[in-house]
Amino acid sequence: MAQLTECWWQLREEAGERQVAINSGFALQHNVGGRGSGVAVVNILTRNRS
Repeated sequence: MAQLTECWWQLREEAGERQVAINSGFALQHNVGGRGSGVAVVNILTRNRS
């Protein structure tokens, strides 16, 4: 959840001193884990409203 929240703040340009330049308007969060089962989750966020 912390990674997704950081993506959200970055896209809204509310990340303070951690803010990076936004070129495309997309953020990608990737997480891998699991106990031997190999679970992978990818979330793609956008600032575009469509």
